[in-house]
Amino acid sequence: MITASFVKSNGKFCSFRIHGHSGYAESGSDIVCAAVSAMAMLTVNNITESFGVPAKIVADEEGPVIDFKLQNEDERACAL
Repeated sequence: MITASFVKSNGKFCSFRIHGHSGYAESGSDIVCAAVSAMAMLTVNNITESFGVPAKIVADEEGPVIDFKLQNEDERACAL
């Protein structure tokens, strides 16, 4: 099961953690996990690259985990 946790600070989203497998197929062949990972990384890249907002990012290649935390509040980043 894929689990996503979101954290708010001052009423705005400031971090998220996504972990687990969907169980749709074997690890490495699971299109559901691939879609979730792609959308999470699209969000992370938009915030850090397009908006230039600093963030702490951990993407564990050994296990299905993406941890993301904004380093400061930015209206555009919090909206994503």
